[in-house]
Amino acid sequence: MKKIIIGGFLFISGILLYTGIRIAAVLYMKELTGWSTPPGRYGTALEDIGGKMEIAVSLGLCVLGIVLMFWDGGKKWLEDIRLKQLIKPRKPEDEKIIV
Repeated sequence: MKKIIIGGFLFISGILLYTGIRIAAVLYMKELTGWSTPPGRYGTALEDIGGKMEIAVSLGLCVLGIVLMFWDGGKKWLEDIRLKQLIKPRKPEDEKIIV
């Protein structure tokens, strides 16, 4: 349960960081007077504000949060599948009638 909560906080903080950097880059795009074609206007603004590393960190936080949430939640899901495979419902024709 702890890993699910920690993973949720990491995921949400990654989303907030990504959103903040993206908003800052878009606001800075208005002030750009020239940019090169391969990275484009957004990529140039992102480089100018130094946001490429922050974008990578925010995506890393999101991925780590998802992994932690599924790591703890996935154990219960796998246990449920294993129990369903071990405990198969009996069919009436499988039972032998002893007379």
